[in-house]
Amino acid sequence: MFILPILYGESERRAINAIEVLRKIETKKVVAYTSLLTWDEVTRVVLKTLGKADSRESGRRLLHFPNLRFVEVNESIITKSQFLIENYEVRPRDAIHCSSALNKGIREVVTDDVDFQDIENLKRTPLEKAAKDTA
Repeated sequence: MFILPILYGESERRAINAIEVLRKIETKKVVAYTSLLTWDEVTRVVLKTLGKADSRESGRRLLHFPNLRFVEVNESIITKSQFLIENYEVRPRDAIHCSSALNKGIREVVTDDVDFQDIENLKRTPLEKAAKDTA
């Protein structure tokens, strides 16, 4: 969700949906949390695709994004992540995102990644649906 607008602007439908969700966060129409791991993912992907300057700027903008709260990754979250990768078809980074949400009592995750859909106590909302839903 955070990477799509950086890479595609408004040239792709998924990026437009992501921009709409980000506007909802910015204007406090929704309460949003993300794992601090998101910073790593954003800066890494932008570095690989657009270069160092864009990566630095993207990281800075993410850290200062209005009304976005970050969840620290700690031993408890990693322990839960290990449980998730052992019991569900989820990749390690996605397990950290899921564990971060569950640790905060969050039960809904906005993502197009289907890895999230079978995790117990967590509802996956596709980006397009989240963009269209009224808050």
